Amino acid sequence: MQDLLMGMALGNRGFINKMLDSALEFILGVIEQIPPYIDGVWFLEDWAGQDGLFMGLESWRTFLKPRLKEMYVAAKKKGDLVISHTDGNITELYPDLIELGVDITDPTQPEVMDLEFIKKEYGKDIVLFEGLGCQSTIPLGTPEDVVREARAALKLLGRDGKYLLGPSGSIPTDAPIENVITLIELCKSQDI
Repeated sequence: MQDLLMGMALGNRGFINKMLDSALEFILGVIEQIPPYIDGVWFLEDWAGQDGLFMGLESWRTFLKPRLKEMYVAAKKKGDLVISHTDGNITELYPDLIELGVDITDPTQPEVMDLEFIKKEYGKDIVLFEGLGCQSTIPLGTPEDVVREARAALKLLGRDGKYLLGPSGSIPTDAPIENVITLIELCKSQDI
């Protein structure tokens, strides 16, 4: 990612295209090897930070979107779901991700995204995954806070379906074990 961003900053389109085309060729080869019993492909992309895209929307659309389309089409041709992972605030990407045929976005990060807006604007077209704060509630809250946030996420994001409950990223190693156990039990529960 650092080389890509540096190439963009320096305006080195030849380098950027060569690097991205090499990555695309490799990824398409991996997708081709996916056996038929696999139901989805999880693309780990990380395009954003807390404040938005690392490279700006225009650069993302110019350099990444056409290649992502090829990858996602290849996965769809195999009958797989397309799951797009990127940490950070990707609110501005939702229309593009939907256009590209992404089935599930991961994570839906409550610390940096307006979850109500995202559900209202895009929730009918794409499955939202996660939504429980890994930078706030899980490491810093109480078990009761975890339950409260899970219920709120289910009420907001789960209405009309298209939501998968979970933590919005890796659970910090210093998170209270009680919160982690509560989260696991909640995810297994039928009556949150």
